Amino acid sequence: MKSNLKKLLMIAPIYPFPAECGLSIRIGDMCKNISDTVELHLYVCGTCPNSRGIKCNSIFHTVQFSPLKSKDSLFESIKKKVKHRILRPYFDDKLYIPDYILDDLSSLYKKHAFEAVMIHTPVPARCLTAFPDNVYKIVDSIDIFIQRYLDFCKIGQGEILYHFRDVEKEMQLYKSADLAIAISLWDRDFMISHGISPIYVPVSFKPEPLPVKYPFETDILYAAGSGPTNIDAIHFFIKEIFPIVKKSEPKARFLMLNPCEALKNAYTNHDGIIMLPYVEQMRDAYKLADVVVVPLRAGSGLKIKVLESFAFGKPTILSTSAVQGIPVQRYAQRNITSDPAGLAVELLEALKDRDYRSELVASGLDIISREYNPDKVYRELKMRLSSL
Repeated sequence: MKSNLKKLLMIAPIYPFPAECGLSIRIGDMCKNISDTVELHLYVCGTCPNSRGIKCNSIFHTVQFSPLKSKDSLFESIKKKVKHRILRPYFDDKLYIPDYILDDLSSLYKKHAFEAVMIHTPVPARCLTAFPDNVYKIVDSIDIFIQRYLDFCKIGQGEILYHFRDVEKEMQLYKSADLAIAISLWDRDFMISHGISPIYVPVSFKPEPLPVKYPFETDILYAAGSGPTNIDAIHFFIKEIFPIVKKSEPKARFLMLNPCEALKNAYTNHDGIIMLPYVEQMRDAYKLADVVVVPLRAGSGLKIKVLESFAFGKPTILSTSAVQGIPVQRYAQRNITSDPAGLAVELLEALKDRDYRSELVASGLDIISREYNPDKVYRELKMRLSSL
């Protein structure tokens, strides 16, 4: 049966299911929430996850992965490395989205005649050139990447994102689109300050509070274990905050989730540090926590781990970087700070004071209900798509 809905092609760098990282959580959440408004097609600039199969494909009218390219010759491989090191190409270079992907997208457009196309992150920016001017073009920024690049520079990892070092090039992409999407309030304000009129579409959550852990212990969870900003946060916590906590609470334990090899090597057999394995369901990790900490010192965009912890009803202690772009004016944390001693005091208060924990939980759940419910999050985007 032919659909009366307008056709939207979403171009993503990864397949979003199962949702295993912030990027896949964002893309997957959006797909689920707009699939009743448009006829949704998905194009992935990457390989098919054959090892796990395609999940949640029922929300897509079609799913297609970019074609596999034959392995580069030695000469081509050397040429790419030289280009990276000498020319230092920007995110919109054909090195990231080669011509054969544009040809594939052009063929896909001829077959389906999409009314709109959306890219996630600026990386697939070049893909937009495969579509004629009458196709409505949407850029879901997912981050302000110049800010992310600068944050990575602060922790000595700037080279990972050097292709986003030009703020004007990134802002011009958002200006050139028919619609730009900001994932956080901070991102929205940054775009507005650069002459862009985005719509604000964060990630949606529903309150799903876990039972209060019994018996109560002194287990502090950070539900991450990889990625430069998370690794920096863990080092910061273990070296500067945890020792202060341990002086007052010798039985306190720090739980990190699915740590990378570098963290395993650094902290295996370290007193009071527990390394949790990968879990299929994040609830299983949060069930183990008495208190959650998000001690980020760098990072932009939306801190999904914060909202995730709020939604699970966990008392959560946050740094100033962790709350960037989140409306926390009514959150019950008494001192939102990045000072190690200040964060340690907040953690100790949460561990010792049941009433304080209850206040943190209630205020976090209230933020989720008021600010991140699916109806509020996607209302404006669905209106825009309905009017195509």
